[in-house]
Amino acid sequence: KKENDTLFAMMKSRLFVFGGLRMLHRALMRQPMRLSGIGPCSRSIGSTTVGMKDFNFAAANEGDSILHGSCRPGYGDNETPQGVDMALVDEWVAFMQSQDVKRVVSLLGDDELEWYDGDIEQKMRDSFQSYTRVPMFKGDAKSKIVDAVEEARASEEKVVVHCSGGGGRCGLALAVGVLSANPSITTEEDVKEAIEGHAKSAGVKRKVDLRKLSNILSSGNAAGSK
Repeated sequence: KKENDTLFAMMKSRLFVFGGLRMLHRALMRQPMRLSGIGPCSRSIGSTTVGMKDFNFAAANEGDSILHGSCRPGYGDNETPQGVDMALVDEWVAFMQSQDVKRVVSLLGDDELEWYDGDIEQKMRDSFQSYTRVPMFKGDAKSKIVDAVEEARASEEKVVVHCSGGGGRCGLALAVGVLSANPSITTEEDVKEAIEGHAKSAGVKRKVDLRKLSNILSSGNAAGSK
């Protein structure tokens, strides 16, 4: 009888643990998807406190008080038509305003605007002193970026450049902006090192593709088309 009681207790304990794990699994499955840890712009939906790393936000390079980069408003696993709630855009705007950002340069394409469930461009115009959108793979993107950055520098107003995640296209645009204003950085390799090195020290993600940068500098856009 003692052995039976011991065996029964062991089985009961195991069933309790297994049942607890099943309940925990079900509870987790019912939770809304969270974006924490996803991509260079990781954050949690509904968070009340956000910081620079949460929006992949940092200066273009060491000592630059004007030119900054970040991810797009509402960045996450929501790249579907009307998949981005405008409440997330409000959160991005509030953060940028808290950093004294006055100007925005968006690198989003026409298709990426469709991800928002409201008019993202009108929101930017209403929220900042200047808003410019520059698709990177067509037209003279280089001149538009240089003009926007030079206007910001002349006004001594912070400007943030964003693509989607704030890594690739953003890195290219920041490189263009740095090259246009910094006489001590003259080569494509130097600007890549300056931007990626500063991003690493700031805890954000940037990537400067040298082939695409060469395309921009020679033809005006990342595709290398005239």
